[in-house]
Amino acid sequence: MQPHTLLVDEPYAYNSRKPTHCVDQPQDSQRNSFFLEGNWIVIRFAEEQVVRYPESCCKQIAIAIALILGIERYQKKFQDVPAVPRMQQWTKRQASKMAKSKYRDRYLAVNGFTQNKVENNFDY
Repeated sequence: MQPHTLLVDEPYAYNSRKPTHCVDQPQDSQRNSFFLEGNWIVIRFAEEQVVRYPESCCKQIAIAIALILGIERYQKKFQDVPAVPRMQQWTKRQASKMAKSKYRDRYLAVNGFTQNKVENNFDY
């Protein structure tokens, strides 16, 4: 079986506000190359998608399981759930603007995440 991973990207580190996972940063291109060269199966979401649309993200994972492994029972559980809304990957400039406006705070707070919960996560 091919190696596989689930990635959840945020536009900036919470405490330092440093832009991350930007489409125009070499680190993100290097990470993409690593997975592609290793023939990995990658499911990649923006943090905002996971927080705002958790069931839709689960549906996408279930679809991948059905396609890769032929196991459809998970997919059937999400048949009435809408697809995950697509999001454009952000640039470093966009991520910096999001950090200055504390953009992550808005969608994290709306969905029950407190500042304390987020600050206890890794910050790189």
